[in-house]
Amino acid sequence: MSQKFNTAQQLPLDFQISAYQEASCFLDDSRNGHYAIVTKRADAKVVQRMMPLHTLPYVLEQQAQNFEKYKKTNGKNDIWISQATFVGWKGNNGQNLAFRRKTTLASIATLFCDLDYYKDEKLKHLSPERMADMVLEHCNKLGYPLPSLIIDTGRGLQIKWHHEPIPRKALTRWEAASSHLVNSFKSLGCDIGVRDATRILRVLHTVNQKSGKIVRVVWLNPNQTTHKFNDLCNAVLPYTQEQIKEFRSAAKQRKLDGVKESAVIHFANAKGFSPRTLNWARLNDLQTLHKLRNFEMGDGLREPLAFYMANQYALCHQQHYADPNQYHEILRIIKSTHKGMEHATAVAKAQWLHKLMGEAQTGKTKEFDGKEYTPLYTPSNDWFINLFGISSGEQKHLDTIIDSTGGSRDFPL
Repeated sequence: MSQKFNTAQQLPLDFQISAYQEASCFLDDSRNGHYAIVTKRADAKVVQRMMPLHTLPYVLEQQAQNFEKYKKTNGKNDIWISQATFVGWKGNNGQNLAFRRKTTLASIATLFCDLDYYKDEKLKHLSPERMADMVLEHCNKLGYPLPSLIIDTGRGLQIKWHHEPIPRKALTRWEAASSHLVNSFKSLGCDIGVRDATRILRVLHTVNQKSGKIVRVVWLNPNQTTHKFNDLCNAVLPYTQEQIKEFRSAAKQRKLDGVKESAVIHFANAKGFSPRTLNWARLNDLQTLHKLRNFEMGDGLREPLAFYMANQYALCHQQHYADPNQYHEILRIIKSTHKGMEHATAVAKAQWLHKLMGEAQTGKTKEFDGKEYTPLYTPSNDWFINLFGISSGEQKHLDTIIDSTGGSRDFPL
């Protein structure tokens, strides 16, 4: 018989792992980069700060002091932290800038699920400990590695699998693993919307204002496990990397991706890429080129760079047209890449690309030379190289936008 739980009670806190120790499993304060810390004040105002990684111990120590204050005065401190790190740069006025966006993500080192089991009539009366047991049983049933830890958020559970940091160029594989994870835990109340790499989750030993309970560890892997990312993917995803390579070599790309074959896979250096990973890699290459040129492309190239960076993002996400955040992300890419562009011009370009995304999602194609193409723009490597005058020296820093003499690059699928 399932254990019943009075939601007015909460078991004693487990302090065997501190907030800093838990956060340092996926945020390395010895590296360059930024993380987001988000607080919700008593007046319900939400404040986000992008902080350099080296401040992590100090910032979380502040939250520990707030927790002591809570115990004494019953104050409230809702606090969340990003699970990924983000790049930062100097603005025109010398100010440090950083944003919590996919396009500015530097690395991520954890896979996670958020169980809102309190919304399920069959589960809401169970204790966090009983739910944690059910999570472990479910992992064993599915053949998944056991998580690194399970956290009681005051109303639900966070399940986390810590792994070595992976760079932004491997984000498409992380997203695939995340999507499969959250869908496999739907029967336990998993929020399928919490699967993006820019997500913020509650900080350990802080307070959930909605329930008045403390965020605490309910299960800690006795092996203090940090998983290998590829091992996690091989366990969670329907195909291993080796199988994917076999499928592609056997010309089964269309069946594997489950979408119409895009013309982008016919590009010169596309071997080993899916359309989505190739387009994501091209977006990263254009960002790298912008950085190599000290964010100065010249008057004639600023606008094309902004447009094609946004176009590559749209190609990656054309199956998610219905997500309202996609338009705003496209607009942000255009405006942040070309800060001098008039707002109305940027909006017009973003609206056009978003419109083409919608056409792609409905299955509409355009025909050229007897082949069907996505409505979005699919320029070739040579076209990018000629348009932006990419030198052979610059190509050495790129993964995909390279000419026939540039050689191949190893790239995580």
